[in-house]
Amino acid sequence: WLQAEVLSAAGRLEDAWTAVTAANRIESDNPLYQLTRARLAAGNGDLTEAVLFTKNVAEDESIPALVRARAQYQWGNFLAAGIEPDMQEAINHHLKAVDLAAKYVRDKHVDVRRMAKDVLVDAHLAVAQDIALGNFQKQRDVVPKWLTRATELAEEFITDDAGDETIRMEIFRTTLAVYSVLEGNFDASIATEEAIKEGQRLVAESDDRLYQFRVERELSETLYHAAKVEFRCGRLPTALKYANNAVVLMEGDKAELQPSLFDRVMRGQLYFLTGSIYAMMDDDHLEATKWF
Repeated sequence: WLQAEVLSAAGRLEDAWTAVTAANRIESDNPLYQLTRARLAAGNGDLTEAVLFTKNVAEDESIPALVRARAQYQWGNFLAAGIEPDMQEAINHHLKAVDLAAKYVRDKHVDVRRMAKDVLVDAHLAVAQDIALGNFQKQRDVVPKWLTRATELAEEFITDDAGDETIRMEIFRTTLAVYSVLEGNFDASIATEEAIKEGQRLVAESDDRLYQFRVERELSETLYHAAKVEFRCGRLPTALKYANNAVVLMEGDKAELQPSLFDRVMRGQLYFLTGSIYAMMDDDHLEATKWF
């Protein structure tokens, strides 16, 4: 199961699926194994099975509340990403995850605290995205508050309980994803340059190629969202720089790539955005067509 978690974070989805399937054969009633299997199934387009398994865990009162918190977070993600996204219901589940996990952040067992803080950071980021993507009032006022609180929780997690520092990359990615859809003029350069600096630091401090690949994967998606922000605001040269850098990272070491359905869609969106930038910036329709 742990192997599946590590491999999925690094984009090795086929290997992760093999590992989690083996874990479920050994211990079929373990709810954490079921949640990981459901998440990987969703990544490959099987949302029906994913929702069913996740819902069963979330609603089973015999399962520890912290595990149900993770299930509520995951269930909210599926609702936000479905064919007909329901952002209000997604928020409801993400808020349930916050309520359940918050009770364990001072637990005496370090593993429990770490899981609680991990769920809390993820759920706060998810609420920020739900609000940005939904039809809610005062989005530009409310969204930054959730992002700020997520950042505070992440830094506390890293400082007090040796949280994985790649969580900062999640903060950058979500921040730029949110501002790529919110109305208004937002300068993506500060957050993006900080993300690049942090990503380079994490890669340089590790000689583990799997870990480096995970960081690069996060950074490539961050750069894609940064390019979207800059493109929407008419800053085309900067948008193109970020998009090209995202392409380099997203294509990465092709031998390591086992893209999920989500990964393939993300790459298609990135290529389309890059083509659009070329078409609008220099009227270079020949180059744009290659990307399309």
